[in-house]
Amino acid sequence: MILIKIYSPSEKVGKEEFITKDDIQLNPKLKNNTIYSDIHRISEHTQTIRFDPDGDRENWEIGSPYIPKSILKGNNIDKLSIAVEWLSENVLEKPGAFSAQEDSTLSKSTQGEEVENLYETIQHSITKDGNLKITRKNVLTVIDGPNSFGEDYKDQLDLEKVADYSHDLDKNASLYYFTKTTENYHQQTYLSRIGYKVQPFHKDIDYVLRDLIREKLNSNQPPTLILLGAKDQDYTGFIKQIRREFNIEIKLVISSEKGLSNSLKRSFKEEDILKFPKEMKMESRVRESVFTFLEGDEGRIISKTQTGKICLPDRAGNFQPNVGEKWICKIKKEFDSSIILTLIKKIG
Repeated sequence: MILIKIYSPSEKVGKEEFITKDDIQLNPKLKNNTIYSDIHRISEHTQTIRFDPDGDRENWEIGSPYIPKSILKGNNIDKLSIAVEWLSENVLEKPGAFSAQEDSTLSKSTQGEEVENLYETIQHSITKDGNLKITRKNVLTVIDGPNSFGEDYKDQLDLEKVADYSHDLDKNASLYYFTKTTENYHQQTYLSRIGYKVQPFHKDIDYVLRDLIREKLNSNQPPTLILLGAKDQDYTGFIKQIRREFNIEIKLVISSEKGLSNSLKRSFKEEDILKFPKEMKMESRVRESVFTFLEGDEGRIISKTQTGKICLPDRAGNFQPNVGEKWICKIKKEFDSSIILTLIKKIG
């Protein structure tokens, strides 16, 4: 079953209805005429494609396809049908499998020359502007220094949001954290708690990654490799090695080009250097590191400020800060430990 949610800018916000003739669930949202789509893989056989007219790509996800406003405007269901079929035939694993119901499939509602012209327009947009970002089932994400993505705190990654995003894409894969330095006990336990397999960083990391890619390719599941927050020139040789051995997509996702090495930039086509998805960043708030650790069968959260002060929750879950300290403590959301295969590489 594949569920398609469409946000149409021509309808009122909040209105929701089914377009039965095309088996599309229409979830309208009024903002502008630019229509984007996100693929959220719920399970092996269930996908949601969300066409979102938000110009700021509020719901944009790494690697997901979107269709620019030059292709689709307003509430033209015929064009949407053609575009959805095109995505099915050219991007996803099961051509023609789009449906809002278990046993129904999306059929072409327009035939002839108009269809051919639309196909050509979409194809041209993809090749000229690089607008189609393909989401595959297997994504290998290498994160460089998860808490050092720029001077501005809001550019830093929230590991739990990464885990949540990864889980949405591939429910049955695993998430790995490779660390070069010795992390403190609480942070390691926290990472394990939200689904990361903490691994020591060593010189053979490239071999580990290549083995993982090879395993996916051998099972006919070609991965897309995403370097998240990587700006160091050391990655240039790393990318060359991977490309020499494997024919896979590699994309670079960064918050800005500030600090990006020239050699690394030259290693990518312009359309393969993407901007940070907003939802993956830390919220701009009090700087605090929240770690989870196990005490018996219970999980307990401690919060540690930059000054090293610690507060603990009482039985009701309320934090009791140290005397004289006033700061915000938030209990973080926990995620399923069964998460997409994500490699997090910390380069000190």
